[in-house]
Amino acid sequence: MIALNGGNEEGQDVLYPLYWIAVSLLGLFLVLHIVFWLVDKPTRDIEDNDGPFRNVVCCPYLREATYNTFLKIITALALATAIAALTVEVLSYHQLTTTYSLNCRRQWATIVCYCIHKFFIYECLTFRLQAAFSTSAYVYNRLIIVSLHTLNIAYLSLGVPLPVMTGRTHLEGIAKDGAHICSLHYPIWGALMIAIFDMAVNLLLLSLFVKPLIVIAKQQHQYIIENDFVAMERPENTGGVIMHVYISEELSSNPQPQPPSHRAVPSKEKDIATKQFAENSILYKLLVRYGPLYHFVLERRRDC
Repeated sequence: MIALNGGNEEGQDVLYPLYWIAVSLLGLFLVLHIVFWLVDKPTRDIEDNDGPFRNVVCCPYLREATYNTFLKIITALALATAIAALTVEVLSYHQLTTTYSLNCRRQWATIVCYCIHKFFIYECLTFRLQAAFSTSAYVYNRLIIVSLHTLNIAYLSLGVPLPVMTGRTHLEGIAKDGAHICSLHYPIWGALMIAIFDMAVNLLLLSLFVKPLIVIAKQQHQYIIENDFVAMERPENTGGVIMHVYISEELSSNPQPQPPSHRAVPSKEKDIATKQFAENSILYKLLVRYGPLYHFVLERRRDC
């Protein structure tokens, strides 16, 4: 049985071509990104002129840089560090070298490049969050964005030195060509700290991106329901003449029963109609009916 990792010869034989395919694809993406960056000249509007460092006076380059420029630079750096992480990993395989120093003593460089790559990914998402809501009513407090950048820097400060200081190289075996097969081990508390930071940043970014969308979806859903009831309660114009009937004092003292109309819908029936319309709306189907809880609720209704 072959283990798909770099800690044995069979795993390196399988992963070696896959790593080079991944490096080639990422290199192609990086070249295309740079080419489109240099060639593409979109029309700039007010949102394109906005930037994160508009209030910086000391450095004119930062003051003039837009969100679009920062996103392109950080995306290129994220692709470059991903290529570096895969290249450093594959350079330690026995197919390329048989010396112990190259096979075993620089394996921490892969994890360092990976942590830098994750940092640029998080910064790219943070700048996209700023750019998406910078001119809208759902813009976040500046303290939240600064805290998110601080958390990203803390993740980088923890992830880079930890493998270098605590990593230990173990010799797993000798390949058929005489190369050394090694693996890197570091304490479980270090892996847990990096995983906790990683999970915290992911959850925070997810909640910040989703919260405005949920608010907008709820407002749109309520707006559709209200418009439907306004259309139902609007009197139909049949082209006839509207007659004003003057009721005598005798009739007013003895009111006659009036036929039911759609304007005098009891509150209970109106609530039922609102619920039925809400359940038939497209947003309800997308969020609830096609969700995992819909089938459970449907079975409970059948049992009742």
